[in-house]
Amino acid sequence: MTKRTEKILREAVKGLEAVPGEDLKTIDIHELDNITVDDRNWFAAHPGEDWRVRPLLEGEVPEGYGKARWIVVHQLEPGYRLRFPWDASDEEVRWRIDNGSFVLKGGRPIWVPTSHIV
Repeated sequence: MTKRTEKILREAVKGLEAVPGEDLKTIDIHELDNITVDDRNWFAAHPGEDWRVRPLLEGEVPEGYGKARWIVVHQLEPGYRLRFPWDASDEEVRWRIDNGSFVLKGGRPIWVPTSHIV
């Protein structure tokens, strides 16, 4: 793991708390492994891509994290990825993908319009 990845991972977990009343052990570890393999394979097939937006898969996050329907996946380097639930309509997801990109700020994804990407 690079120093940059280590720093970003530290920022990403700052302030994270378990959802009250939810046991993170309720996530099926085998299902989570399948999700991890799918993301790994996607990034291997799309070299040069750092971000992926895909539908949230059942069991990927415990209940209590809102009504997210999408996951924003950011690959820091091969083998190190962050996943963020995203509550957005299909239309919003398509529009944002067509008109911008994500950047990582403070350990969280921020959408930036194409006109602001340098």
